Amino acid sequence: MPGAGIGVLQGRPAEDTTAQMEAFRSGARPATLMNRIARGFSPDEVRALSAWFATPEANTGTGTP
Repeated sequence: MPGAGIGVLQGRPAEDTTAQMEAFRSGARPATLMNRIARGFSPDEVRALSAWFATPEANTGTGTP
């Protein structure tokens, strides 16, 4: 099954993405790689990325983050 085990960010509510990134950053959500990636972003960057992925432009690939 394509994408099995990997969540899709496009169209996901920004609050959900932000919460998951914070869980990765804090260690509340175990991961092999995403926890390290999440720690590389500031809270403001996480919120900005989350907001962009929630937009229709992120879903169509026509926008830029």
